[in-house]
Amino acid sequence: MKGLYKVSGQIGSGKTTIGEAIIYGLYCNVTGKTLSSLISWGEKHGLVEIWCESFDRNIYIKRELNAYGQSPMYVEVDDEEIVFTNKRNAQQQLEKEYFDTNKTMMELLCIISFNSFKSLSTLNTKDTRQFLDYVMGFDVLSDYVDACKIQQSELKDNKLNITATINANNVQINRLESYETPVDTTTIKDNIKQINEEIVEKEKYYKSQIDELSSKKNELQSKLTEIKTLGAAKSKEIKLIEAGKCPTCGASIDKSQLSQKKQERQILLEHYNSIYGLFCDLTRQISQISIEMTNCITSKKSVVKSKENELIRLTEKSKQTAETQRELIRLKNENSELDTKMKDIEVEIESYNELSKILSVDIRQQILGSFIPSVNAKIIELSNMTGTGFVPEFDNNFKCIIKSEAEDISTSSLSTGQLKVVDTIIILAIISSIMSKSKSNIIFLDELFSNLDSKTRSDMVGILRCTLPEDSVVLIVSHQDIDEDFDGCIKLKLENKNGFRRTKFELNRY
Repeated sequence: MKGLYKVSGQIGSGKTTIGEAIIYGLYCNVTGKTLSSLISWGEKHGLVEIWCESFDRNIYIKRELNAYGQSPMYVEVDDEEIVFTNKRNAQQQLEKEYFDTNKTMMELLCIISFNSFKSLSTLNTKDTRQFLDYVMGFDVLSDYVDACKIQQSELKDNKLNITATINANNVQINRLESYETPVDTTTIKDNIKQINEEIVEKEKYYKSQIDELSSKKNELQSKLTEIKTLGAAKSKEIKLIEAGKCPTCGASIDKSQLSQKKQERQILLEHYNSIYGLFCDLTRQISQISIEMTNCITSKKSVVKSKENELIRLTEKSKQTAETQRELIRLKNENSELDTKMKDIEVEIESYNELSKILSVDIRQQILGSFIPSVNAKIIELSNMTGTGFVPEFDNNFKCIIKSEAEDISTSSLSTGQLKVVDTIIILAIISSIMSKSKSNIIFLDELFSNLDSKTRSDMVGILRCTLPEDSVVLIVSHQDIDEDFDGCIKLKLENKNGFRRTKFELNRY
C-alpha cells in the first residue's frame, strides 16, 4: 500500500488512535497522554501490534496497555524473540539498537496531530536545539560535548586534588624548614677526647706521687718492724734481768746493766715513735692524694658524661635532621612534579574547551551552513507552488523569518490556516532534505489541513504527492471532501455489538 490515503470516519471512531497507536507501539508513550487515556472508554486493557522494518531488519512489537500495573512488551527481530538485558531500560535498548528514527522526530515530522501539533516556525531556543539534535544528528555532537564536559570535570577534580596536595606539602615544608640546625658535634667530640686525655695524665701524675710515697712508707714500715723486733728483744732481756735468775739454769743474773738496757729500749721506743710519725704522715699524704685524684677524675668524668649525653642528643638530632632534609627534598620534588602535572592538566582542559567549541559551535554552524540553504531553496520551491505571497526562511541559527515582497512578517500576524501552510511547507522541505536521516516511509497527518480552504488543501496534497518518495505512505485524517486528490480512502465505522464498541476498517482504492 503506497500513496496518499484519506482517513475518514465519525467522531470517536478511532482516527486519531491510529497515530497514537503507532507512537505508543514504537516508543511506549505518547507525548501529552497518559496510558489510561489511550485505552478505549470503559476499558482497562488494550493491545498494540506493529510490524515494521528498520536497519533492513523485520521487527514485530506487541505491547499491552493496562490502566493499572505494568504494560508488558514482546519484541521479535527477524522472527527471533529479543530478550532484553534490563527490563527497566528495555525501551532505551530497543530504540538504540533496533530503531533508525527517534520519538521526537516521529512526532515532529511523521505522526503529526492537530491537537499536539508543534509549529516549526515558532520554536523557542530550547525546542530548536532539541529539534536539530534529533533531526540533524546534532545529538551525536552533544554526546561528544557531554563526554568533553565529563573529561573536563574529572580533570578539574584532579586539579583540585593536586592543589590540595601541594598546599598540604607546603605546610609540611614550612614546618620542617622551621626546625633549628643542630650544632656541629666535632667540637664536642674533641672536648671529650681532650678531657679523657687529661684524666689519663692526672691518673699518671697522682699515681706517680702515690707510688713514690708508698715506696717511702714501705721503707718506714720495714724500719718500724725492725725497731719493733729489737724493742721486743730488749723488753724480754730487761724482764729477765729484773727477775734476777736464769729461767733455764736458775743462776743469778747481774742487774748492773738493767738501767742501760732500759735506756737502750727507750731510745728504740723514741726512734720507733719518730719513724711511726713519719709513717703516719705518709699515710695521710697518700690518702689525701688519693682523695684529690678521685675528686679530680670524678669531676672530669662527670664532664665527659655530660658531653657524651649532649653528643648522643645532637647525634639523634642530626639523624632527625637528615631525615628532615630527605623529607624536604621529597616534598619539594613531589610539588615540582605536581606543578608540571597541573600545567599538563590545564593544557588538557583548554584542549577540551577548544574541542567543545569546535563541536558545539563550529561544526554545528558548518552543518547548518550546508543544510539551511538547501532547506530554504526547497521552501521557496514549495512556497511558489502554493502562491501564498509569503515565504518562510531560516537564518544561520535556524530561526524562522516570514518574508514577503514588501517586508518581513511576524508569525503572530498569520492566521491559523496560513500558519498551517507555512509549517506544512517547512515540514515537507525538511523531510525531503534529510530523507537520508529520516528513514520513516509513513506520514500520518491528523486534521493538519483543517481550517484551510479547499484550494489550499488541494495544493498541500499535491505538494505532498510530488515531494515525498514513491514508496511513502501518507495518511491524512480529514472530514473535507477532497477524495479526488487521494489514491484511496480508509473509512472507519464504529459499531456496537453485544454491548461492545468496535471499529471496522474499510479500504477503498480510487
